[in-house]
Amino acid sequence: NDTEKKKKKKSNKGNSRDQRALISYYTGAAYAHQLRYEKLAEKHLSQAIKLKPDLVDAWNLLGKTYWKKKDLAAARNCFQGALKQGKNKDSLRRLSIVLRSMGADAKQKAENIKESLKVAQQAVAMDIGDGMSWYVAGNAYLSSFFGVSRNVKDLTSALKAYQRAETAKTDAQVENPDLYWNRGTVLQFWEDYGQAVADYKRAMELDPSLAESDRTDDIV
Repeated sequence: NDTEKKKKKKSNKGNSRDQRALISYYTGAAYAHQLRYEKLAEKHLSQAIKLKPDLVDAWNLLGKTYWKKKDLAAARNCFQGALKQGKNKDSLRRLSIVLRSMGADAKQKAENIKESLKVAQQAVAMDIGDGMSWYVAGNAYLSSFFGVSRNVKDLTSALKAYQRAETAKTDAQVENPDLYWNRGTVLQFWEDYGQAVADYKRAMELDPSLAESDRTDDIV
């Protein structure tokens, strides 16, 4: 009958919309994996979430694309948009990173750092075995110490987070040079110079370009 035909037509239309959304997503994803910002990634990923707003992965990739474009406000909005669709650790981590980079003045930057730490803690709570979440949390604690609190508890928490990131079995954090470099910063502050030098050297082994900022000569 006519009612069934209308329902079938509406269903087919919905399926077609979802299919177009997925095509836009996969096309945008291909462009988004380039090292630099790609306008076509922004175009296709924007189309994907317009057609299917619950595509969390599309929101996250679009946010990363805006990050490459240095449009931090748009990136933040994307990660927040993803979280409205469903709480996930990738969006939380990315939001934490973006927030730490934002702020028109000292007061706003401090508030953003505080929020960044809260968001990073939420990511860890979702999966305490995820090394990347611990690494991002470590950076958030480090930013909180230098940018807001000057409370040594934040440095202690940063060191513990980096250690958890290093020992985690996920995300290959043991191959992340920034983990060792940032932990070296904490250890240098604690005047644990031997371990700080070891971490800086490990970071430079993984990323020789860090040798341009070699801190080991300042310690030994």
